[in-house]
Amino acid sequence: MEKIVKKQTSIFKKILILLGIIIGLPIVIIIILIAIQPLVDGIDKSKFTSLKSQTMSIFNDIKKASAGVDDWTYEAKCVPELAGDWSTGNYFCDSTIRLDKTIASTTELSSLHEMYFPIISSSKYLTRVGELSKTSIANVAVGSVYQEYKSSDGYRCTYSAKLVQPDVVSTYDAQAHSGSTQAVLILDCTGKANGDWYKG
Repeated sequence: MEKIVKKQTSIFKKILILLGIIIGLPIVIIIILIAIQPLVDGIDKSKFTSLKSQTMSIFNDIKKASAGVDDWTYEAKCVPELAGDWSTGNYFCDSTIRLDKTIASTTELSSLHEMYFPIISSSKYLTRVGELSKTSIANVAVGSVYQEYKSSDGYRCTYSAKLVQPDVVSTYDAQAHSGSTQAVLILDCTGKANGDWYKG
């Protein structure tokens, strides 16, 4: 009789231990995740701070080459991955260097590209991915250009140079009209972030 009681007690202890593990393990995992989240966020933020610093350095090199002739702009912002009821708590953070310039002839796009692309392409912060893509528009040496890069932290960066004519439906059929043709050059670096690291 004593053996049966001991056996039942032993089984009961094993069941309690098993229930303790089943209930306790998720709690321990949640506590660990909460404890390491600030560390994970700190690493994520430092990577995007680094990306912002690197793109700002490229922007400064471009501004120096421009010598005030072309009005380049710089913007760093984060947008929610999904807004409203579908928000994930994650963001897409972008660092964007941009030039919008009214041009009198389409060949000016080629000149702008030839002036600024080498600065971007030779940056120590960017590694080229694939080949430079070019398309031609009638009477234009370069109609649009696209090049993909990886930043030193592994984020995707894209360079593009193109014609924009608001009054023309198809850019490929366009001829330059004084005052309405825009050359648009952009370097955009983006990545998924744990927070809005560019706020403020």
